[in-house]
Amino acid sequence: MRAGYLSEYFEGVAAKRLSAVEADETRSNQHEYNATRRMLDFIGRPSEKTRMPARFLYLTDEDPDPIVEDAFLTLYDSRKDQPHRAAEYRFYFPTTTVSLNAAEGGPFRHRKTA
Repeated sequence: MRAGYLSEYFEGVAAKRLSAVEADETRSNQHEYNATRRMLDFIGRPSEKTRMPARFLYLTDEDPDPIVEDAFLTLYDSRKDQPHRAAEYRFYFPTTTVSLNAAEGGPFRHRKTA
């Protein structure tokens, strides 16, 4: 990777703070992140479930080497069959080493590769 040319690798980046039900498996078995409007602005709003490759990263100040794991996200409208309600997009994720380390208030970052 050449310094100063991140646009060659990413179309966009979005981040959000994780809620308790997104990060703590003892609080919820959802295995879902709620999509933010900004995430949907560059990923899109598919009419059907859409599975996409994802690279999960867990970074801490204490460890210079991040935990990196390739897996997937499935983006879908959790209210698709409720036409009287506004769409609510979520990312389903599998259990990974990264998700097991996630904590409430921590960042979730998704990068869409070019």
